[in-house]
Amino acid sequence: MKRKRKLLLFLVALLGAGAYWWYVRQGPHIPANAVLVVHLHGSYPEAAPEGLWSKLFAPREIPLPEALLTLRKCAADSRIRALIVRISDLEVGWAKATDLREAIAAVRKAGKATIALLEQEGGNANLPYYIASASERVYVVPAGNVALRGLAARYMFLGGLWEKLHIEMDVEKMAEYKTAGDFLAGKEMTTAHREMANSLLDDVNDFYLGTIALARALPVEAVRELVEQQGPSGAESLYDAKLIDGAKFLDDVRLELGADQRSLVDESTYARVPPTRLGLQRGPVVAVVLAAGTIAPGESHRSSVGAVAGADSLHRALDEASRDPAVQAIVLRVDSPGGSALASDVVWRAVQEARKRKPVVASFS
Repeated sequence: MKRKRKLLLFLVALLGAGAYWWYVRQGPHIPANAVLVVHLHGSYPEAAPEGLWSKLFAPREIPLPEALLTLRKCAADSRIRALIVRISDLEVGWAKATDLREAIAAVRKAGKATIALLEQEGGNANLPYYIASASERVYVVPAGNVALRGLAARYMFLGGLWEKLHIEMDVEKMAEYKTAGDFLAGKEMTTAHREMANSLLDDVNDFYLGTIALARALPVEAVRELVEQQGPSGAESLYDAKLIDGAKFLDDVRLELGADQRSLVDESTYARVPPTRLGLQRGPVVAVVLAAGTIAPGESHRSSVGAVAGADSLHRALDEASRDPAVQAIVLRVDSPGGSALASDVVWRAVQEARKRKPVVASFS
């Protein structure tokens, strides 16, 4: 009798596991002609935090690869006819902003209606607007403030502080363009430092203005003039400058698309749609080796001041990926401010060795 009971329990458990596996594989129900609503906000880290403490108590932030996969699925999913992108409180740099923008552009290229809704309350909105401009239509919430102020760089120098404290700060520089230590010992920008900063700002600014001009079908010089004159910020002035298509609330955007509440799909639900069901992730295998944090000798870990990209961990990951017969290519994803020259040399050597076996592409975050 006990044996029969155990067998019955085993069969029930097996049936339950099978049902759960089928449910996960099928994914959530997505209605036909659905409208996906994605909210871009936060910093979009390169990977989910590791460690039990972080998983339990740290605020949940969507990793960048997950956000990009959601948009890729949207472009490939015949059930999705439109995409609404809400943008607020973004904390990303130009590289991640470009990744997000290109993913939205791919959805638009796939023939879906794309609408961006800027929910900006203040502050410089260069990056949020840059991302939004990939959409077919761009709206601002009526009380929003989308300030396009152009680009600037600010640097802090502590040299004067040490003088007041009668401390002599000694910084050894390898060359004039190695300016990382200047903020400790200097009082102002050196000629080389100013040259580098201006060159970088000019390059990014030209790219930014050119992208906006192309997206909004405006002359580049007209956009440049608008931004350099402190730029528009309110919905009315942005509309007059032809930088947006109007002021609307989210409900207004939904009505414009002719979508009822039942046809709206939020990104957390859509994230559970298996990519393989849409024909994605079935091609050649590409290994992604993540170098996130300050580059240092030893193993990768998290310290009290942030992530550390350990040279030993990166060397091992590159070596394993290069020897794995299932891997066709390697992407070295770099999200780092720099670090140890010695550790960087170890990683460089590992990249050179990996390149002898298969293609290696560097991608900077």
